[in-house]
Amino acid sequence: MRRTFGGWVLMVSGLLTCPCHLPLTLPFAVALLSGSALGGWLANYEGAIVAAASLYFVGAVVLGVLLLIRFPFHFQVREPRDHRTGPAPCKHCLRGTEQHSEL
Repeated sequence: MRRTFGGWVLMVSGLLTCPCHLPLTLPFAVALLSGSALGGWLANYEGAIVAAASLYFVGAVVLGVLLLIRFPFHFQVREPRDHRTGPAPCKHCLRGTEQHSEL
């Protein structure tokens, strides 16, 4: 449930900060915040805001998609295998695979 909600939050926020929306949203934000220190900062640093929004857009969309398709972020760590001792252990019982010919 959390992964799905987090994935949707990242996707929606990423699409709102999409660089193609910035010509509409950035002047609106500057006009809305005009007269404040934040409005002045937004007006002065538009290039940095576009760069940061572009990076956030790419990262949020990629991470949102990975969360929504339930990509596992944990990787299985296996002990290093010595090729002289035989086949790799079975992932279910850690015995050699030659003992599981019925699988």
